Amino acid sequence: LVACSTDGRVSIHNANRSHLPVKMMQLQHAPEFVHVAFSNPLPNDNDPIRNQRFAVMGEYGNNVICYETESFLIQHWVQVGQVVQQFRFANSNKDLVVVTKDCRVKFFSLLRYEGVPMREVANCHRGLITSIDVTSNSGYFLTGGEDTLLKIWDYEAQKTTPYFFQSFIGHTYPLTAIIFNPRNNNQVISVGERDGI
Repeated sequence: LVACSTDGRVSIHNANRSHLPVKMMQLQHAPEFVHVAFSNPLPNDNDPIRNQRFAVMGEYGNNVICYETESFLIQHWVQVGQVVQQFRFANSNKDLVVVTKDCRVKFFSLLRYEGVPMREVANCHRGLITSIDVTSNSGYFLTGGEDTLLKIWDYEAQKTTPYFFQSFIGHTYPLTAIIFNPRNNNQVISVGERDGI
């Protein structure tokens, strides 16, 4: 179990031992937003636990740090440049998809330690992007925003062709959470601030 707090603390607990704390990390300069993400289990992985990673906000909230779950060693340090809101692992955990406060979705390759910028999609919503998800095959990604819209994007959408998306209405308040059905990705579940699921 990984818990993050608004004062910049990250605590790791062992769920098999009554959730006893294993490690505590303190950021000197707390980020504006709090978020944590785990890498996805891969099919045919010989040792899925050893290859598991988790990512948390870094100092000042403009970078993301990826740790290996068993040793807690830093695997990647991704400098984003803008204030980060949230992120997801994608493309068999080779990519990190990052949402920034200025309404951009940025894609970073995790094939190198520092994280390599690949592309970005700007002006995704009017207002903040409140939630994001990626299909298990990384064919599409999903964004929900303060503008009450839910959008499905082509994962390979480039800066030069930013309009590869399908937009859905149905909420009258900002979306707070969205997810692809993890069983088959053919269904989207969205949660609005005050108007339900």
